[in-house]
Amino acid sequence: MSPKAAILAVLILSIASVESRAQSSTAPGWYASDPAGMAFEPIAGFEGHEFALRVTEREGSVLSELFKDGSPFKEWIRAYGPGGVLSREAYSREGVIKEESLYDAAGRRVLERFFLDNGTIEETEYEYSSGRLASKATSRGGDPIATVSYFYAPDGRLALTKESTGLSFGTDESRIAGGSRGGSSTWRIGPDGLELRRYDSSGRLATIFSYRGAQLASREDRSWKDGRLERSVVESSDGAMTIIEYETEGAAAGEPRTSTRKKDGAVVSAESREYDDEGRVSLIRTSSGAAETVAEYGYGETGELTTVRTSKAGILVSVVRHESATVRVEEFFDSGVAFARVRYEDGRRVLEEILRDGRVVRSRSFK
Repeated sequence: MSPKAAILAVLILSIASVESRAQSSTAPGWYASDPAGMAFEPIAGFEGHEFALRVTEREGSVLSELFKDGSPFKEWIRAYGPGGVLSREAYSREGVIKEESLYDAAGRRVLERFFLDNGTIEETEYEYSSGRLASKATSRGGDPIATVSYFYAPDGRLALTKESTGLSFGTDESRIAGGSRGGSSTWRIGPDGLELRRYDSSGRLATIFSYRGAQLASREDRSWKDGRLERSVVESSDGAMTIIEYETEGAAAGEPRTSTRKKDGAVVSAESREYDDEGRVSLIRTSSGAAETVAEYGYGETGELTTVRTSKAGILVSVVRHESATVRVEEFFDSGVAFARVRYEDGRRVLEEILRDGRVVRSRSFK
């Protein structure tokens, strides 16, 4: 459901009411028409017209019959209450009723029925509060499908919609796992725009749709295993895709294991991570094009990070040594040979050294 759809769901009822009143004012007779059954200019009969509409009145009801090439095609019957307010509307095709709607005294739709080809009836009930649509509940064959609730800002504008799905929504597996509960959906304002968030029957976030205005900017799908995030796929409108798979077992459960970025179906970059028995990252392997970079992490006896060794295409390019929580030394290599060293204290650069053949040939200190 897009932001437009959420707003249209509220507006469609009043639009339908306006259309019904317009059709009720159509005088009995023949009219040129179209496949939707609109009444255009008056005509003498269906002869010479692909679509022709005949409007007749009987016992307080208006019958509209649409003919196609001279044969009955569709039929609408509308009943009106006091003041000419629409109270019932039914649509038939080839003599079989397909749809039916009931309206309240204000002309608002309160019940909508669809008679499906397999004999099942799908119903939607509408509830109103303070003159505005508050919720709609849909069922099929007596089983709930979804309930949508609408919330409004103090100035009357639609602020949020929330959808809770019922037992007939989703796969058999998700229905069994969720017991008597279905999934749910909610709109929220995110950091970059409007978001539609969908949750599964266990309340876990399953999908995020992000919009910029009325345009879908990205979609994220999440899958779970034993209550832990297993996989995330983010697709952007520009053709970019990011796939992240997570550890689901051991001390590193919940941490990313692999990350792959694609553009128009082609892999742009890939990253994989390994963890030690304590759940700490021990190795990160990154590839972009033909180049592969490997970062190896070392830890002290008390679990603190002590070294990070980075190699590119199998050749050492840097080593970072953490002497304490506030002091680190970075060494840089060319073809595996150290040529520079930088010391940091409390996040500040305090010493630079240029090396040749393992000896310092030039240095610079900072205060």
